[in-house]
Amino acid sequence: MSCRYNTADKPFSTVGGGKHNSAAFAAAVGGGSLNRAPSNYAFVGGGRRNTASGHAAVVAGGHLNRISTADYATVAGGAGNVVTADYSVIAGGASNAATAFYAIVSGGISNTASGVRSVVVGGARNVVSGELSMAAGSNATASHTRAAVLSFASSGRQERCTSVQDGSVNVCVGNGTGVSGFFVNGQAVLQTLEQDVSTATQVCHTYLRGNLSLARVVLTDHTRTWRT
Repeated sequence: MSCRYNTADKPFSTVGGGKHNSAAFAAAVGGGSLNRAPSNYAFVGGGRRNTASGHAAVVAGGHLNRISTADYATVAGGAGNVVTADYSVIAGGASNAATAFYAIVSGGISNTASGVRSVVVGGARNVVSGELSMAAGSNATASHTRAAVLSFASSGRQERCTSVQDGSVNVCVGNGTGVSGFFVNGQAVLQTLEQDVSTATQVCHTYLRGNLSLARVVLTDHTRTWRT
C-alpha cells in the first residue's frame, strides 16, 4: 500500500507514518521521512534518511544512519553512522563505523571498529583494527590482537596513542596518572600506605607518567623524604 508517498506493498510490510518511507517483506518503518527498510524483517524506527539494509537489521532513529547488507546489525541513533558487517552495533554518536563481525562502537565521533569483536568505548578519532581489542579516549589506535589503548592526552596534542603488541595495554595521558595500588600476578608492587604510628606517619605516593613506563615513589615521615 502507499500513503503520503510511503510504500509498504510487500506481504507483512508496514509503514506507520511520515513520508517517503518504504519497507520490504515483513519489514517496518515507524515514521519519519526518507527512511528505507529494503531487507526482510528490517526495521527503521524513525528519523530521516536512515537505511536498514540487512536481514533483521535495525536503525532506531537519527539522521543519515546506514546499515549496508549487514544481517542482525543495529544502529541505535546518532548521525552519519555506518555498519557494514553482521551482528555489529553502533549505539550513537556521529560519523562512526563498525565494519567487522560483532564490532561495537558505543558512541563518540569519527570512531572505527574494524577488528572482529572489537570495541570503541567512545571518544573521538579512535581506530580498533585488532581482533578482540578495544580503545577509549581520543586518537587511540589498537591494531594488535587482544590489546587495549586508553588515550587521555591533553586536547592540544594530536599524536596518536597506539597499541604496542598483542595482549598489551597502553595508556597515554597528558598530565600523569595517580595509582593507589598496583599489583602484578596478585602481588602488590606499588601501593599507597597510610598508617598512624607513634613515631611517624608514612604516606607513599605513586605517580605513573606517560605510558606506565616511569614510576616515582615518594615516602615521607616526620624527618626525611626518600625518592626512588
